[in-house]
Amino acid sequence: DLFEEKTHERVATTLDELIRSTKQGLTIGLEGGWGSGKSTVINLLKEKLSGKNDKTLFFVFDAWAHDGDPLRKIFLESLITSINPKKNDKKLNDLKEKVSARTKTVNVRTEKSASRLGKIISWTALLIPVGAALLSAVDYNNLLMPWHNQASTANLAFLFGILFSFSPLAVLAWWAKWGVRDSETNKVKWDIFQSDSTENYTQDITEDGERTSIEFEKFFKDILCYVFESSSQYEFERAIIVVDNLDRVEAEYAQNVWSTLQTFFQHRTSSLNGFDEKWNQQLWFLIPHDREGIQRIWHNPNTGDESVNQEISSSFMEKCFQVNVEVPPPVMSTWIEYFKQCVQKSLTGWSENYK
Repeated sequence: DLFEEKTHERVATTLDELIRSTKQGLTIGLEGGWGSGKSTVINLLKEKLSGKNDKTLFFVFDAWAHDGDPLRKIFLESLITSINPKKNDKKLNDLKEKVSARTKTVNVRTEKSASRLGKIISWTALLIPVGAALLSAVDYNNLLMPWHNQASTANLAFLFGILFSFSPLAVLAWWAKWGVRDSETNKVKWDIFQSDSTENYTQDITEDGERTSIEFEKFFKDILCYVFESSSQYEFERAIIVVDNLDRVEAEYAQNVWSTLQTFFQHRTSSLNGFDEKWNQQLWFLIPHDREGIQRIWHNPNTGDESVNQEISSSFMEKCFQVNVEVPPPVMSTWIEYFKQCVQKSLTGWSENYK
């Protein structure tokens, strides 16, 4: 753009004046061949809008860089990142987290019970304090062995004290011999609690995947409504979304882009969903494209007549673009003088002896 005519800057100025003077947002096609400078025009336009301290949301979505990614999800994530690059906005951080992964809460209610062995052990454990109390009441000075010649009657307190105190051990000994066995291994089951026992809990499940069209519209609306609010730190007055390199991706992916964003390209949201937000009136789309590249998107190989394909692509472009701005290819007729200027500039400060 160092040529005297400054063609790219003139195109960017035209777009800047159009955006500022038009109250209703439009979809603009920026037409030009590869290497004609469409990206240069976009960068110049961005500088013009930001240079005047205007509160404009300028978002560039590179379709080529995200070819093959979940389209709706990556578009919304990229939009939030461009608005909140430092991740210091809690509202946008929460929205991005919701966009990135769905979280649903599952409440599970089940019962937890002890096994048969556990129940028996629990009941016999209650007898231990009783047995300890009986044993503490025994007069051990007068306690005789059963086979002693002076022994006449059994000491019931001592006998029941021993039985109650060691009843859990007796249960374990009995269980080792006659307890429940596993049907597969034939080994005794020593589980105190049942192996299939569960409990009451709340589980959060995160689901990755593409957002539906309804979710996409909702998130898109939530994002723009927030950043256009006067109470937010942004207070944007207009939003310009650039979908770049659409003519460089596979035809199927390009069609997916159009089908996903067509609601906003055509500004149908207000009429369909019944709301008239400020951002919807100030939402602009700028689509850089190569005419031949766009035609390839709608090329049907099963159609033998090439004129039919051209008619379809032309009809598509006329319907989608309210305004079409052409970026003319550079004219190289004065390239020698331009080349001399570049050489002179690059050799600035060199000694004359090197000429």
